[in-house]
Amino acid sequence: MHRLLTVGMCLFFCYAANGVLAQSLTNPTFDTDVSGWSAAWECTVAWDALDADADPGSGSALVTNQRDTANDSTGLRQCLEGLIGDATYRFSTDILVPAGQAETGHAHVLVQWYDDYCSGNQSGDPVSSLGIETSTPGVWYTDRGTFVAPADTQFARIRLSIWKDAGTGTLDSHFDDVSFSLAAHHLSFVPAAGYAHGDAGSFWVTDLDVNNPNDETMTYELWWLPRGEDNYEPATSEPFILEAGRSRRHENVLGEVFGLDPNDAPFGAIAIASDGAGALAMARVFNQPGAGGAGTFGQSMPSLPAEAMIPQSEKQRILFMSEDDDLRANIGCQNGTGNYLQVMIESFDASGRSYGLQTMDLPPFSNNQINRIFRDWAPMSGYVDVWSDYFGAAFYCYGSVLDNISSDPTTVLPQ
Repeated sequence: MHRLLTVGMCLFFCYAANGVLAQSLTNPTFDTDVSGWSAAWECTVAWDALDADADPGSGSALVTNQRDTANDSTGLRQCLEGLIGDATYRFSTDILVPAGQAETGHAHVLVQWYDDYCSGNQSGDPVSSLGIETSTPGVWYTDRGTFVAPADTQFARIRLSIWKDAGTGTLDSHFDDVSFSLAAHHLSFVPAAGYAHGDAGSFWVTDLDVNNPNDETMTYELWWLPRGEDNYEPATSEPFILEAGRSRRHENVLGEVFGLDPNDAPFGAIAIASDGAGALAMARVFNQPGAGGAGTFGQSMPSLPAEAMIPQSEKQRILFMSEDDDLRANIGCQNGTGNYLQVMIESFDASGRSYGLQTMDLPPFSNNQINRIFRDWAPMSGYVDVWSDYFGAAFYCYGSVLDNISSDPTTVLPQ
């Protein structure tokens, strides 16, 4: 009935490590009733004929928050079993907040992880989508997100929640077409890749090595994540099979695997989605001069698992930033989640004097780069701090210092 937000995942990504299909949501489209779902405390739920797709043969769940306390939520919930720790899950639901309500707040999805049934101990902090504010009533909105489950997760409670800001009145919201699925057993990112002309006459090409460190055969596919774009539904490669202990090199991966044209200036990042935990990858992003050039000049870009990225409110530092006649420095960042986040970037000179904040807005799985970050203060050498205060943030930033004559690059990892 409803379009499911997918990334063209192959069937093997739907299965847990033991080959058992994880439980699917019961009654996710609310065609005739709200069976399979239960109401949390001080919440009522009813089936309603209003449907997100205006389908006369279906409907939605009308959820009411009746709590008399401010800044609190409740909602409709369902428990799923058969989840995989450290795997990446994606969800979506359509939400409509009816107009004319006195109370304010927002409707959203809350996911709680458990190592035992959903009444047991939580295996990590709950995660939440951004949701929709009651200030935009009467319009269906597709709420979506992607999160990495904690390592010992086996169950998840999906909650369609309504948050009330204040007051003792009720607050209603419709929910419809809910999906929750495995995006990849294991997801890691190479935060920079290119097949295009760059500054100072450079031309960039990317080779990628993928290695299987496991004792069993691994299947993986590659995601292309263009710079500056919303990559919630990225372009994906065909699946590749890699036996235990073996590597595969994808030369000119953007041209040969994804068929990209350098005239379209494709810069971005690559994700490796695999059914085997711990897949290793390394890219060489190199400047390839024209005919007669003195070889290539390249930098390494190691992959980083989604669960090992910089979390919310943790600050990391990138050194060796320089802008002068000899060198230029760039800062790039990759969003490791399927949710919008903002990265804060503060620049300092070598004495520790701050030159102010810049922000980088990153849509789902997006990446971007600030070229010549110290250009306005040249000549200058120093460092930058990076962090994000967005709920559930997981991102990675790197520095790239280049020789102005040869465009020979050096990768600078955060510390």
